[in-house]
Parts: sequence; structure tokens; C-alpha cells
Amino acid sequence: MTLPPGVGGRSARWLFSEHFLAERLPVWPEFGELDVADVHAALAELVAREREALPRMNESATEDRFIRPVLILLGHAYTLGPEIPPTGRKPDYFLYPSQAQRDEAEAGDPATKMGLAAAV
Repeated sequence: MTLPPGVGGRSARWLFSEHFLAERLPVWPEFGELDVADVHAALAELVAREREALPRMNESATEDRFIRPVLILLGHAYTLGPEIPPTGRKPDYFLYPSQAQRDEAEAGDPATKMGLAAAV
């Protein structure tokens, strides 16, 4: 299998091995059933729209105009700056697989917020 441009090599090896991306992931039924054409088109449109401005954006503008729209296009719901109990640390985001799970987390205590998050 040939990997798409931007997948594999130096940039991807920090997250996933090339073997996983090229050999294992494509045979997962859930991966093969994904229809990502609309998401891909929307991401490409976002990149084209923001490409010129991104190098000059500060962190807040980058999050507002690029990162958050990407998270939404990928189907994530998020909470900004929640505290991680009991450390008191505040990461940028808690990511949730759905708005319903985010709503459930928001109704709970700090441990619930973190426990329901798919990623911090």
C-alpha cells in the first residue's frame, strides 16, 4: 500500500509506525467503512482559506481560526482550559467524542470531566 502524501516518514513516525499505517490500519473494518470525502474536502477548504495567514497568526488566532474548526470538522466536542484534578494543571483542551459526552462531563465533577474525555 502506498501511503498518502504527508503520511509516513518523519512526521508520522512520532505518532504511529509506518507499518501500522500501511499494513494494520487499512485492514480494520471500521477504517475501511469510513467515508471521509466530505471531511477531507472541508479540511482542504479550511487549509486553503487560512494558508496565507497562518504563519503570521498568534496562538489565540491559530486556535480560533484553525485548530477549533479542525476539531469540529473531525467530530470532536471540547472544553477549554479545564483543571486536571488533583494536580490543578490546566491543559488547553479536553476532547470528547460527541457533544452528548461533553454535556455529560460538564454536568459532573472535575474527575468526571477528565474521565469522560477521549484525550487531554
